[in-house]
Amino acid sequence: MLDNNSVMSRCISLAERATGYTKTNPRVGCIILWENTILSEGWHQYFGGMHAEVHALSLIPTEKEHLLPQSTLYVTLEPCNHFGKTPPCSHAIVQSGIKKVIVGCEDPNPLVSGQGIQYLRNAGIEVMIGIEKSACEELIRPYVMSMKKNRPYIILKWAQSTDGFMGKENESVWLSNPWSKRQVHKIRSQVDGILVGAVTIEFDNPELNTRFNIGRSPVKIVLDSTKGISTEHAVFKSGEKTIIVSTHSENFISSDQLEIISVPESPVNNMTTWLEELKNRNIGTILVEDATKVLKSFIDEELCNETVVIHCPKTLENGIKAPELKHAKLNLISNLEEDTWHYFLNVNSL
Repeated sequence: MLDNNSVMSRCISLAERATGYTKTNPRVGCIILWENTILSEGWHQYFGGMHAEVHALSLIPTEKEHLLPQSTLYVTLEPCNHFGKTPPCSHAIVQSGIKKVIVGCEDPNPLVSGQGIQYLRNAGIEVMIGIEKSACEELIRPYVMSMKKNRPYIILKWAQSTDGFMGKENESVWLSNPWSKRQVHKIRSQVDGILVGAVTIEFDNPELNTRFNIGRSPVKIVLDSTKGISTEHAVFKSGEKTIIVSTHSENFISSDQLEIISVPESPVNNMTTWLEELKNRNIGTILVEDATKVLKSFIDEELCNETVVIHCPKTLENGIKAPELKHAKLNLISNLEEDTWHYFLNVNSL
Protein backbone atom coordinates (compact mmCIF):
# COMPACT_ATOMS: atom_id res chain seq x y z
CA MET A 1 0.00 0.00 0.00
CA LEU A 2 1.43 3.34 -1.05
CA ASP A 3 1.43 6.08 1.59
CA ASN A 4 1.94 9.84 1.17
CA ASN A 5 5.61 9.77 2.16
CA SER A 6 6.57 6.94 -0.18
CA VAL A 7 4.80 8.58 -3.13
CA MET A 8 6.47 11.93 -2.42
CA SER A 9 9.84 10.18 -2.12
CA ARG A 10 9.24 8.79 -5.60
CA CYS A 11 8.43 12.35 -6.79
CA ILE A 12 11.78 13.49 -5.38
CA SER A 13 13.57 10.73 -7.30
CA LEU A 14 11.86 11.87 -10.48
CA ALA A 15 12.93 15.47 -9.87
CA GLU A 16 16.55 14.38 -9.37
CA ARG A 17 16.59 13.03 -12.93
CA ALA A 18 16.73 16.63 -14.12
CA THR A 19 19.85 17.53 -12.10
CA GLY A 20 22.01 19.71 -14.33
CA TYR A 21 19.28 20.50 -16.86
CA THR A 22 16.90 23.01 -15.24
CA LYS A 23 19.42 25.89 -14.95
CA THR A 24 17.82 28.66 -12.84
CA ASN A 25 14.50 26.79 -12.71
CA PRO A 26 13.70 24.33 -9.90
CA ARG A 27 13.86 20.54 -10.06
CA VAL A 28 10.30 19.25 -9.58
CA GLY A 29 8.72 15.80 -9.65
CA CYS A 30 5.05 14.82 -9.87
CA ILE A 31 2.91 11.68 -9.62
CA ILE A 32 -0.82 11.22 -10.26
CA LEU A 33 -2.25 8.44 -8.12
CA TRP A 34 -5.66 6.74 -8.43
CA GLU A 35 -6.49 4.59 -5.44
CA ASN A 36 -3.22 2.63 -5.11
CA THR A 37 -2.23 2.83 -8.78
CA ILE A 38 0.17 5.32 -10.37
CA LEU A 39 -1.53 6.71 -13.47
CA SER A 40 1.44 8.79 -14.60
CA GLU A 41 4.74 10.35 -13.54
CA GLY A 42 6.29 13.59 -14.67
CA TRP A 43 9.18 15.92 -13.91
CA HIS A 44 10.55 19.24 -15.09
CA GLN A 45 13.00 17.77 -17.58
CA TYR A 46 14.87 20.84 -18.83
CA PHE A 47 14.94 24.63 -18.64
CA GLY A 48 11.96 26.02 -20.55
CA GLY A 49 10.30 22.62 -20.86
CA MET A 50 6.96 21.42 -19.48
CA HIS A 51 6.58 21.71 -15.74
CA ALA A 52 6.28 18.47 -13.79
CA GLU A 53 2.51 18.69 -13.27
CA VAL A 54 1.80 19.38 -16.95
CA HIS A 55 4.21 16.64 -17.97
CA ALA A 56 2.41 14.13 -15.73
CA LEU A 57 -1.02 15.24 -16.96
CA SER A 58 0.09 14.94 -20.59
CA LEU A 59 0.98 11.28 -20.03
CA ILE A 60 -2.47 10.23 -18.77
CA PRO A 61 -3.91 7.74 -21.31
CA THR A 62 -7.15 8.98 -22.88
CA GLU A 63 -9.02 5.94 -21.62
CA LYS A 64 -8.06 6.81 -18.02
CA GLU A 65 -8.86 10.53 -18.01
CA HIS A 66 -12.23 9.77 -16.37
CA LEU A 67 -10.30 8.64 -13.26
CA LEU A 68 -8.74 12.08 -12.64
CA PRO A 69 -11.59 13.43 -10.42
CA GLN A 70 -10.94 10.49 -8.07
CA SER A 71 -7.14 10.86 -8.25
CA THR A 72 -4.54 12.68 -6.15
CA LEU A 73 -1.71 14.73 -7.63
CA TYR A 74 1.57 14.70 -5.68
CA VAL A 75 4.17 17.36 -6.46
CA THR A 76 7.41 18.35 -4.72
CA LEU A 77 6.91 22.11 -5.20
CA GLU A 78 3.83 24.33 -5.09
CA PRO A 79 2.23 24.60 -8.55
CA CYS A 80 2.93 27.93 -10.23
CA ASN A 81 0.09 30.40 -10.69
CA HIS A 82 1.58 32.83 -13.19
CA PHE A 83 2.41 32.95 -16.88
CA GLY A 84 6.14 32.54 -17.49
CA LYS A 85 7.82 30.35 -20.10
CA THR A 86 4.76 28.08 -19.72
CA PRO A 87 1.12 28.63 -18.63
CA PRO A 88 0.20 28.25 -14.92
CA CYS A 89 0.27 24.67 -13.62
CA SER A 90 -2.45 25.50 -11.10
CA HIS A 91 -4.85 26.24 -13.97
CA ALA A 92 -3.97 22.96 -15.71
CA ILE A 93 -4.68 21.03 -12.50
CA VAL A 94 -8.09 22.66 -12.05
CA GLN A 95 -8.99 21.99 -15.67
CA SER A 96 -8.00 18.32 -15.27
CA GLY A 97 -10.73 17.71 -12.70
CA ILE A 98 -8.34 16.50 -9.98
CA LYS A 99 -9.81 17.15 -6.51
CA LYS A 100 -6.82 16.54 -4.21
CA VAL A 101 -3.24 17.83 -4.38
CA ILE A 102 -0.36 17.02 -2.00
CA VAL A 103 2.54 19.49 -2.07
CA GLY A 104 6.04 18.95 -0.67
CA CYS A 105 6.94 22.60 -0.05
CA GLU A 106 5.83 26.11 -0.94
CA ASP A 107 7.47 28.06 -3.77
CA PRO A 108 9.66 30.98 -2.53
CA ASN A 109 9.12 32.85 -5.78
CA PRO A 110 7.13 36.01 -4.94
CA LEU A 111 5.12 35.41 -8.12
CA VAL A 112 3.88 32.14 -6.58
CA SER A 113 4.51 32.01 -2.80
CA GLY A 114 1.21 30.52 -1.66
CA GLN A 115 -0.85 31.86 -4.55
CA GLY A 116 -0.80 28.55 -6.43
CA ILE A 117 -2.10 26.73 -3.36
CA GLN A 118 -4.76 29.35 -2.75
CA TYR A 119 -5.91 29.19 -6.38
CA LEU A 120 -6.39 25.43 -6.05
CA ARG A 121 -8.30 25.79 -2.79
CA ASN A 122 -10.51 28.52 -4.24
CA ALA A 123 -11.39 26.05 -7.00
CA GLY A 124 -12.55 23.52 -4.41
CA ILE A 125 -9.44 21.33 -4.47
CA GLU A 126 -8.21 19.84 -1.20
CA VAL A 127 -4.53 20.74 -0.69
CA MET A 128 -2.12 19.19 1.81
CA ILE A 129 1.33 20.77 2.33
CA GLY A 130 4.58 19.61 3.93
CA ILE A 131 5.01 15.92 3.03
CA GLU A 132 8.79 15.21 2.94
CA LYS A 133 9.24 18.98 3.22
CA SER A 134 12.98 19.03 4.06
CA ALA A 135 13.90 16.75 1.15
CA CYS A 136 11.72 18.79 -1.23
CA GLU A 137 13.35 22.03 -0.05
CA GLU A 138 16.78 20.48 -0.61
CA LEU A 139 15.84 19.93 -4.27
CA ILE A 140 15.32 23.64 -4.84
CA ARG A 141 18.38 25.10 -3.05
CA PRO A 142 19.91 26.46 -6.30
CA TYR A 143 16.54 27.89 -7.33
CA VAL A 144 16.17 29.62 -3.96
CA MET A 145 19.65 31.12 -4.29
CA SER A 146 18.80 32.42 -7.74
CA MET A 147 15.54 33.85 -6.42
CA LYS A 148 16.79 35.43 -3.19
CA LYS A 149 20.41 36.40 -3.98
CA ASN A 150 20.22 36.83 -7.75
CA ARG A 151 23.32 34.70 -8.28
CA PRO A 152 24.21 31.08 -9.06
CA TYR A 153 24.49 28.35 -6.43
CA ILE A 154 28.21 27.86 -5.72
CA ILE A 155 29.89 24.52 -5.00
CA LEU A 156 33.60 24.51 -4.07
CA LYS A 157 35.72 21.41 -4.62
CA TRP A 158 39.30 20.48 -3.81
CA ALA A 159 41.47 17.51 -2.88
CA GLN A 160 43.97 17.67 -0.03
CA SER A 161 46.69 15.56 1.52
CA THR A 162 46.59 14.08 5.01
CA ASP A 163 48.62 17.05 6.23
CA GLY A 164 46.31 19.64 4.66
CA PHE A 165 48.05 20.62 1.42
CA MET A 166 46.38 20.95 -2.00
CA GLY A 167 49.60 20.74 -3.98
CA LYS A 168 53.04 22.25 -4.42
CA GLU A 169 54.15 25.55 -5.90
CA ASN A 170 55.09 25.27 -9.59
CA GLU A 171 54.70 21.49 -9.52
CA SER A 172 51.80 19.40 -10.76
CA VAL A 173 50.66 16.98 -8.03
CA TRP A 174 47.78 14.52 -8.41
CA LEU A 175 46.30 13.53 -5.04
CA SER A 176 43.00 11.71 -5.61
CA ASN A 177 42.49 8.27 -7.14
CA PRO A 178 40.89 7.40 -10.53
CA TRP A 179 37.51 6.65 -8.94
CA SER A 180 37.42 10.12 -7.38
CA LYS A 181 38.32 11.60 -10.74
CA ARG A 182 35.29 9.93 -12.31
CA GLN A 183 33.07 11.17 -9.49
CA VAL A 184 34.33 14.74 -10.02
CA HIS A 185 33.41 14.47 -13.69
CA LYS A 186 29.95 13.27 -12.69
CA ILE A 187 29.54 16.37 -10.50
CA ARG A 188 30.69 18.51 -13.43
CA SER A 189 27.93 17.02 -15.57
CA GLN A 190 25.36 18.11 -12.96
CA VAL A 191 26.24 21.82 -12.90
CA ASP A 192 25.81 24.63 -15.41
CA GLY A 193 29.31 26.06 -15.13
CA ILE A 194 32.81 25.10 -13.97
CA LEU A 195 35.05 27.93 -12.80
CA VAL A 196 38.83 28.30 -12.56
CA GLY A 197 41.36 31.12 -12.60
CA ALA A 198 43.73 32.02 -15.41
CA VAL A 199 46.75 30.79 -13.41
CA THR A 200 45.26 27.28 -13.30
CA ILE A 201 44.70 27.39 -17.07
CA GLU A 202 48.29 28.52 -17.69
CA PHE A 203 49.87 26.00 -15.32
CA ASP A 204 47.71 22.86 -15.64
CA ASN A 205 46.16 23.39 -19.11
CA PRO A 206 42.97 21.49 -18.10
CA GLU A 207 40.16 20.56 -20.49
CA LEU A 208 37.43 21.04 -17.84
CA ASN A 209 34.99 18.63 -19.47
CA THR A 210 33.26 15.37 -18.50
CA ARG A 211 35.28 12.92 -20.58
CA PHE A 212 35.30 10.35 -17.74
CA ASN A 213 31.54 10.44 -17.26
CA ILE A 214 28.53 10.10 -19.54
CA GLY A 215 26.83 13.49 -19.54
CA ARG A 216 27.04 16.98 -20.87
CA SER A 217 29.98 19.25 -20.15
CA PRO A 218 29.26 22.55 -18.39
CA VAL A 219 30.07 26.04 -19.59
CA LYS A 220 33.66 26.92 -18.67
CA ILE A 221 34.23 30.13 -16.73
CA VAL A 222 37.74 31.58 -16.52
CA LEU A 223 38.67 34.44 -14.17
CA ASP A 224 41.41 36.50 -15.82
CA SER A 225 43.19 39.48 -14.30
CA THR A 226 46.31 39.04 -16.46
CA LYS A 227 46.98 40.99 -19.62
CA GLY A 228 45.04 38.40 -21.56
CA ILE A 229 45.27 34.66 -21.25
CA SER A 230 46.12 32.79 -24.46
CA THR A 231 43.13 31.16 -26.13
CA GLU A 232 45.44 28.41 -27.41
CA HIS A 233 44.93 26.43 -24.20
CA ALA A 234 42.93 23.18 -24.17
CA VAL A 235 39.97 24.73 -22.34
CA PHE A 236 39.23 26.91 -25.37
CA LYS A 237 39.51 24.10 -27.91
CA SER A 238 37.33 21.29 -26.57
CA GLY A 239 34.08 22.46 -28.14
CA GLU A 240 32.11 23.69 -25.12
CA LYS A 241 31.32 27.35 -24.56
CA THR A 242 33.76 29.38 -22.47
CA ILE A 243 33.10 32.64 -20.64
CA ILE A 244 36.08 34.80 -19.67
CA VAL A 245 35.62 37.30 -16.83
CA SER A 246 38.47 39.70 -17.51
CA THR A 247 39.97 43.07 -16.72
CA HIS A 248 41.41 43.08 -20.25
CA SER A 249 38.41 42.27 -22.42
CA GLU A 250 39.93 44.18 -25.34
CA ASN A 251 42.42 41.33 -25.80
CA PHE A 252 39.71 38.81 -26.73
CA ILE A 253 37.44 38.35 -29.71
CA SER A 254 33.93 37.12 -28.89
CA SER A 255 32.45 34.23 -30.85
CA ASP A 256 29.75 31.58 -30.56
CA GLN A 257 32.11 29.61 -28.32
CA LEU A 258 33.73 32.50 -26.44
CA GLU A 259 31.93 35.16 -24.42
CA ILE A 260 33.58 38.00 -22.51
CA ILE A 261 32.39 39.68 -19.32
CA SER A 262 34.38 42.84 -18.72
CA VAL A 263 35.17 43.88 -15.15
CA PRO A 264 37.07 47.00 -13.97
CA GLU A 265 39.20 45.19 -11.36
CA SER A 266 40.39 41.69 -10.52
CA PRO A 267 37.45 39.24 -10.75
CA VAL A 268 38.13 38.01 -7.21
CA ASN A 269 37.07 41.49 -6.06
CA ASN A 270 33.41 42.48 -6.19
CA MET A 271 32.40 38.98 -7.28
CA THR A 272 28.67 39.55 -6.85
CA THR A 273 28.58 41.75 -9.98
CA TRP A 274 29.79 39.16 -12.47
CA LEU A 275 28.03 36.34 -10.62
CA GLU A 276 24.80 38.22 -11.27
CA GLU A 277 25.81 38.44 -14.94
CA LEU A 278 26.22 34.67 -15.02
CA LYS A 279 22.83 34.14 -13.39
CA ASN A 280 21.29 36.41 -16.04
CA ARG A 281 22.75 33.99 -18.60
CA ASN A 282 20.72 31.22 -16.90
CA ILE A 283 23.74 29.66 -15.20
CA GLY A 284 22.15 28.37 -12.01
CA THR A 285 24.96 26.26 -10.50
CA ILE A 286 28.75 26.63 -10.61
CA LEU A 287 31.48 24.22 -9.52
CA VAL A 288 34.67 26.05 -8.49
CA GLU A 289 37.82 23.97 -9.02
CA ASP A 290 40.79 26.25 -8.51
CA ALA A 291 43.77 27.17 -6.40
CA THR A 292 43.58 28.51 -2.87
CA LYS A 293 43.24 32.21 -3.75
CA VAL A 294 40.00 31.85 -5.70
CA LEU A 295 38.53 29.28 -3.30
CA LYS A 296 39.42 31.47 -0.32
CA SER A 297 37.75 34.49 -1.95
CA PHE A 298 34.46 32.60 -2.24
CA ILE A 299 34.77 31.43 1.36
CA ASP A 300 35.69 34.84 2.76
CA GLU A 301 32.87 36.57 0.88
CA GLU A 302 30.46 33.81 2.01
CA LEU A 303 29.52 33.13 -1.58
CA CYS A 304 29.82 29.35 -1.34
CA ASN A 305 26.80 27.15 -0.65
CA GLU A 306 28.38 23.70 -0.65
CA THR A 307 31.93 22.43 -0.38
CA VAL A 308 33.33 19.05 -1.36
CA VAL A 309 36.71 18.16 0.16
CA ILE A 310 38.44 14.97 -0.96
CA HIS A 311 40.82 13.70 1.72
CA CYS A 312 43.59 11.65 0.12
CA PRO A 313 46.03 9.29 1.87
CA LYS A 314 49.15 11.09 0.66
CA THR A 315 51.49 13.34 2.64
CA LEU A 316 53.15 16.37 1.04
CA GLU A 317 54.89 17.92 4.11
CA ASN A 318 54.83 21.36 2.48
CA GLY A 319 53.23 23.25 -0.37
CA ILE A 320 49.92 25.05 -0.98
CA LYS A 321 47.73 24.93 2.11
CA ALA A 322 44.08 24.01 1.66
CA PRO A 323 41.59 26.76 2.57
CA GLU A 324 39.86 26.82 5.93
CA LEU A 325 36.08 26.61 5.80
CA LYS A 326 33.82 29.01 7.68
CA HIS A 327 30.26 28.32 8.87
CA ALA A 328 30.52 24.81 7.41
CA LYS A 329 28.22 22.02 8.49
CA LEU A 330 29.36 18.50 7.65
CA ASN A 331 26.48 16.94 5.77
CA LEU A 332 27.86 13.61 4.48
CA ILE A 333 30.99 11.46 4.44
CA SER A 334 31.58 8.78 1.80
CA ASN A 335 34.53 6.68 0.64
CA LEU A 336 35.85 6.00 -2.84
CA GLU A 337 38.52 3.35 -2.30
CA GLU A 338 41.19 5.05 -0.16
CA ASP A 339 39.83 8.59 -0.71
CA THR A 340 37.32 10.01 1.78
CA TRP A 341 34.81 12.59 0.55
CA HIS A 342 33.48 15.20 2.96
CA TYR A 343 30.41 17.18 1.89
CA PHE A 344 29.75 20.47 3.69
CA LEU A 345 26.89 22.98 3.64
CA ASN A 346 27.39 26.65 4.40
CA VAL A 347 24.90 27.15 7.24
CA ASN A 348 24.71 30.90 6.54
CA SER A 349 23.42 30.24 3.03
CA LEU A 350 20.59 27.85 3.89
